[in-house]
Amino acid sequence: MFEAGQRLPSPKVIDKLAEALGLDPFQTQQLQLISTYSREGPIIGEQWFVPEDVLMGTPIFLRNVRQEAAAQRKAKISEMWIVTSRPLALEGKMYEGLRDRLLHEETTFVYFIDSTSGESPIRDLRRRLNADAPAQGARLKEKLHCVLVPESLCLYHYGICNPGQLARMFGRLIVYASGIPLGFLSMDSQQVSRAYQLLAPIYRRLQLEPEITTDYGKFRKVFPD
Repeated sequence: MFEAGQRLPSPKVIDKLAEALGLDPFQTQQLQLISTYSREGPIIGEQWFVPEDVLMGTPIFLRNVRQEAAAQRKAKISEMWIVTSRPLALEGKMYEGLRDRLLHEETTFVYFIDSTSGESPIRDLRRRLNADAPAQGARLKEKLHCVLVPESLCLYHYGICNPGQLARMFGRLIVYASGIPLGFLSMDSQQVSRAYQLLAPIYRRLQLEPEITTDYGKFRKVFPD
């Protein structure tokens, strides 16, 4: 009945499930929060987690790329900040999804990418997008941005959805192996807030000047043609 979405587990049952599945304390807390908020019926995009995953039988702490893309479309995300050592959307379904969203949705994508290894891949991505949609160059330039950041900021791969929008900002850690995305972990609200507070003032300064130096190192905004 849990798997079919006909019932939600009680806190005691969640504890038993967590013990049987070997969940760590953070994953157990996620599951408890999802069950609690599922009873209140939040609107997609207004919480930092999306409880529909559990009701569909998929734990939110490991959802696949297709499910995450569908949930993000429902959330009507206006902007995404993606922190990564290199863009994962270079080929396959990830590339197709990014291309379609850039061309047909109003979402802006900002990549904060490792300056030591990410500039070449992001330029390759832009060239491929231009080749696939040669008449949409102006739109692609408006919707896809890139900031080269110190390598130390790219230890984890994550995205912040709707940055700076109260009650609509949430984040996703990307789980991948050998460059292949396997699923997503939901970032808690404190993680999202800390990441946003770090990146927001840097990104605002880069709107006024193409390169800045901070306590974290150098940042440079690039326009991959």
